[in-house]
Amino acid sequence: MKRLVENLEMDHNFQKINQVNLTEQEYEESLQLVLMAVEQEKKRTKYRFIPTHKAVIVIVAFVFSLPILFFSGIVDFQSSNEGKDSVIQPAIDNREEDKEEIVLKAENTTQEGIQAVLNDANIVLYEWSPKNSHVAFTTVTKESDHGQLYIWQVGEPEPKSVKEVNDLVLPITAFYWSPDSQKVVISAGTPSVQWGYVVSSDSLSIVGQLSLFSQPVWSSDSTRIAMSVVNPAIIPEIEKEMGAADLAIYDVTSNNMKTVLPASIDYYYVPRSWEDEQVLVYKKIYFDQSSEEELSIDISTLSSRTARLNHATINGDKLKLEITYTEKVSDPNTPNGFRLEESEGGTIINVGKDIPIYLLKDPSFLIQMDWDEIIINGAIMGLLQIYENDGEVFFISEIYIP
Repeated sequence: MKRLVENLEMDHNFQKINQVNLTEQEYEESLQLVLMAVEQEKKRTKYRFIPTHKAVIVIVAFVFSLPILFFSGIVDFQSSNEGKDSVIQPAIDNREEDKEEIVLKAENTTQEGIQAVLNDANIVLYEWSPKNSHVAFTTVTKESDHGQLYIWQVGEPEPKSVKEVNDLVLPITAFYWSPDSQKVVISAGTPSVQWGYVVSSDSLSIVGQLSLFSQPVWSSDSTRIAMSVVNPAIIPEIEKEMGAADLAIYDVTSNNMKTVLPASIDYYYVPRSWEDEQVLVYKKIYFDQSSEEELSIDISTLSSRTARLNHATINGDKLKLEITYTEKVSDPNTPNGFRLEESEGGTIINVGKDIPIYLLKDPSFLIQMDWDEIIINGAIMGLLQIYENDGEVFFISEIYIP
């Protein structure tokens, strides 16, 4: 499944590169994402890739006998990146010297002493934890565009390598520390779309995985991360690099991601801050840039449930949905590891015209439909995800479970 998601993400970036309306920055960022994915594939398949300054030929061998994808273009990274303050460079040359662990030691093991060592080593990508007890950094310097990940604890004479992350050869671009300084999100990608891992500063191990996200905001108790998460099934009418982004919350303790506010073809969400452990401040931004709203929501009042739709009719100014709620039950004998168990008896819910309803055009593409289309096509005799705020339905989308 992980390989399938990686292949889909790479295919999405290939398609994006071929669009003719991309800005120069969007083109470069998408191309670099492809190259990053190629580097991961190269290390798995042992294929040899030979980049040059004037041409990049990428040959990707997919498992499961997928066709070989071929892409070539005239790119001069050296000249196009001159004068830019921040450029994400994919690690594509696999140089041996970048694999070697650096030797950094501090006689003065205070924060000031460790910072002085980092400065002397020309370390430019680092982030101190909120309590100034740890610093996460990579061996990226002014002379080297990628390197190894380390976490250095104040009081220790030298940093420790985060081997699990370094084995993945991530082109790390940012760090996001938890308020208690016990965990840090290691991010790779562009400012708009990132992927990465949650790492424990004590065990130096990966404790969580994130993908297609941006704008992570830790809760004050360090147990949750609010973020924008790309919803690839919704294609906005006005294309943006970020695309349709749901507002989601990742629970670090349970390693579970939950969508709290789904995006639409008209708008997306960006978290801003936590007022307390339950109230999240966020922005609702419209793709046409006509407006944006800063709002807040009590996440304890939010819920979503899966239901099977049995029948749909229009009743005056309401859409009447006859549904049966379902629950996921673990079942190791099924392909997904669970089965849906229906509750006894049916339920009727009535929704107004202001409630968006998205249905699947295919297993990976949602479109918004009006009531007449729903009734005529009989399209939603399937599984629905029903989102509620304080018991009131505010969004409905069809879901696909193979």
